[in-house]
Amino acid sequence: MKAPKINRRIIGQRFVVNLVFTILIPAANYVYACTDSWVTVANGDWDTDIIWSVNGGAPVAGPPAGDGCIEVNHTVTSTATFDLEADGNLTVNAGGTLSISGDLNNSGTIDNFGMCVIGNILYNLSSSSLTNHSIGAMSVSRDLRLDDCAAVLTNDGNIKIGNDLVNGGTVQGTGGRYFAGGEAFNNACCAAFDGVICVQDQDASIDPSCGTIGAGVTESSDCSGFVLPVELVAFTATQEGHDIQLNWQTASETDNDYFTLEKATDGQHFYPLTEINGAGTSLSTIDYNYIDEVPEAINYYRLKQTDLDGNTSYSETISLVLDLPVEQFSVYPNPSTTNDVIHLTANSPATKGQEINISIYDLAGRQLHMQTEAQDSEHFSAALALNNNIPAGMYLIVGTSSSQVLFKQKLLLNRQRSALSLGFAPAN
Repeated sequence: MKAPKINRRIIGQRFVVNLVFTILIPAANYVYACTDSWVTVANGDWDTDIIWSVNGGAPVAGPPAGDGCIEVNHTVTSTATFDLEADGNLTVNAGGTLSISGDLNNSGTIDNFGMCVIGNILYNLSSSSLTNHSIGAMSVSRDLRLDDCAAVLTNDGNIKIGNDLVNGGTVQGTGGRYFAGGEAFNNACCAAFDGVICVQDQDASIDPSCGTIGAGVTESSDCSGFVLPVELVAFTATQEGHDIQLNWQTASETDNDYFTLEKATDGQHFYPLTEINGAGTSLSTIDYNYIDEVPEAINYYRLKQTDLDGNTSYSETISLVLDLPVEQFSVYPNPSTTNDVIHLTANSPATKGQEINISIYDLAGRQLHMQTEAQDSEHFSAALALNNNIPAGMYLIVGTSSSQVLFKQKLLLNRQRSALSLGFAPAN
């Protein structure tokens, strides 16, 4: 039998504005004994992407073992159900986001310092422990259940529950708040409940007939005093042909008036693409989308979120480099030197009779050269005389019509070779 390894983890600080939670905590040490340690090294899919380092080794694909020490330090998503075994530990660290579309069956220990989103039911079984720390935020689309007298939920942060909070164990915590879209009740006489809860179901209440209801329990059907920020759990850009599909998802919203989707080609100078109404206040998961039908070679996107009172905040910036078939387009010579004439050819019958804009971008998205050529036939050709105006390096050369990107390819420019480097003596 393999000896268990000791996994030591440092829980750091977190500071996020409005779209997440704004709290600072000092670092703390937590020590667990697990069979293996699984730690994320990048964003990606929980089950299939190569984002996990096991016991400090090279990255591998998931899913992680249910009896392991699992640390989520990035944005990780899963479309499956996950079973955390009795010897397992799952930690979502500050700055990390875990989004599971299915159930999370917890028989071990869960510590949440970041964002944890469960798309179905969160079961806490046997002698499991679930702790949502003061900077943590959890969103459960359906029920949050404690199905064993030995199961313990400690909440010092915010937990949003789409349906019911069903307590058959112990619910405790200091300063924790619950937002239940359905009911909250003890369903076993061993159950103990303590905390502050907002129950949206006007006819529901914490069932006092069985178990223990703590003296500190505050219950209300008016959720206006329980303010959750907009919980943005996903924001992605995906190429669909010549278009870019933008998708984002919120786990909950409070007083959200609208989103402004902004775009830039240089990552700095953003302009609005569209405005999409928010949901106001919601405890449900909501999906939003938009199609950018006129993308550039390099595209940067961000979300501006505006509250009903006019306050605004921004998401992180995401980017996408448009990828088009290179077999329809050729550039030569490639690599070139900085004083070469660059020749382009393309097969594009749909743009016959149009003007084609040819641009050269550096890898930061800055446009360094642009010229316009008329396309008189189905086959397009052009020549670019750079004349040493662009330094050596790697670039993107892009052709666009008035309505779409036609071609894109990397271009490597080397320094101009001098007469001395070719072995010639300078003239007298």
